[in-house]
Amino acid sequence: MKNLDEVEFFTAPISLESANKNSRNSKILVNDEFEMDAVNEKKLELIIREERINDIRWLNKYFEEVNRALKIGGVFKGNVETFSVRRQRILNKFPSSFNRIYLFLDILLTRVSPKIWITKNLYFHITKGKGRVLSKAETFGRLYSCGFEIVDEEVKNGRLYFTVKKVKEPVFQFYYVLSCNSLF
Repeated sequence: MKNLDEVEFFTAPISLESANKNSRNSKILVNDEFEMDAVNEKKLELIIREERINDIRWLNKYFEEVNRALKIGGVFKGNVETFSVRRQRILNKFPSSFNRIYLFLDILLTRVSPKIWITKNLYFHITKGKGRVLSKAETFGRLYSCGFEIVDEEVKNGRLYFTVKKVKEPVFQFYYVLSCNSLF
């Protein structure tokens, strides 16, 4: 069951640039990363993801697909459990004698192991990319590199809810690598 704040965020009015504001064909609710494949060639004005993005394995690819499905000026709404919110949740959940040890182990497992080449494959094999911990800067950086501009953000009930607008096509990292290689 959704809480009232969550419903309020996802149903808040948004100003869309299109004159076709009430068209059902211009909006979609996506709760599964593979549902994006079902989106037809028609560009959408609004995509809402109610589930947190922490559970998406190929996050940048997902954001690129959202970008592809939206018109320029189209809106994407989603949410994430950030590292700082997760930290507070863990510190409040356990007794003070145990919470620091649990937090240390949580950071080691969810923040460090996915970044070390030795443990990275094992981490993703076990977790399937679910429950990944992202910082606010990392989340917004990924959204920006995928062609979005931050319109609104709000922290409620242990989640950072965001609204972004498509302003351009994604910036692919391999273009940067190719341009750097041409310098040498």
